Amino acid sequence: GRLAAGERVQVRARVRAKMTPGTYDVVVATIPGTDMANEEVILTAHLCHQSAGANDNASGSAAIFEVARALRSAIARGALPKPRRTIRFLWLPEIAGAQAYLIRHPELARRAAAGIHMDMVGGLLGTTRWTFHLSRSAASRPHAVNSIAEAWFTHLVAASARYAERGGDPYRGFVWPPGSREVFLGDVREIELGSDHQVFQEASFGIPMVYFHDWPDVTIHTNKDQPENLDATKLGRVAYLGAGIAWTLAALPDALAPKVALAARASAEKRAADARLRAALGGDARD
Repeated sequence: GRLAAGERVQVRARVRAKMTPGTYDVVVATIPGTDMANEEVILTAHLCHQSAGANDNASGSAAIFEVARALRSAIARGALPKPRRTIRFLWLPEIAGAQAYLIRHPELARRAAAGIHMDMVGGLLGTTRWTFHLSRSAASRPHAVNSIAEAWFTHLVAASARYAERGGDPYRGFVWPPGSREVFLGDVREIELGSDHQVFQEASFGIPMVYFHDWPDVTIHTNKDQPENLDATKLGRVAYLGAGIAWTLAALPDALAPKVALAARASAEKRAADARLRAALGGDARD
């Protein structure tokens, strides 16, 4: 009533707070490397935050687990050789957990060659309206991981499009029986922030990371982020994409390194040309 009458009311509060010791639970698994085991490829996903859900981020956590399971199984069967670089999988509390782990293990940042972060990667397009995005590493952290990731992404999109248009073998279209049979919709774009990959890339650690994520997100941090809004086919495709990128980084023979360098240079030249065009047009070159 006093406020409604126009009176100015001031309120003071005293908060008694203190700092106490705390812990973060971090789950770690590795596939050991061979002749370059002192270098590492990292895959990360966050297990928990204030409003955990099915896509955010049970989907990313499950996807990197599937990458680990599939690669380890292939090595055990002899379908794949052991990787040259160690592949490390990290399930962290988001942001603060990544900071704490890297501060606790500074040697990891020194060994890390590059990595992949997955945060919200399984949204069913028809229900959630989410589109998949593969974001490049920061411009200050240029790395061949960007060209490798784009090559695998292009391969996956083309395979899914051929199946959606012509049918045929679902396996070749990367279609899972309980999942959708639609084309894989997504894009490759410049860095976007908002998750653990930004911690790994900032100046204290300097690890180039590509970022898998769905956006826009209409159910994030709500009780609508439920398993029925996930797509088994999309999760399988994302796991395949992550496994391909990680394996290429970890197992690439020296003889193929010049080809990767050539692809990275071509990508850099194209992006530089696009930047010059945008500058000349005074805006977005796509306009």
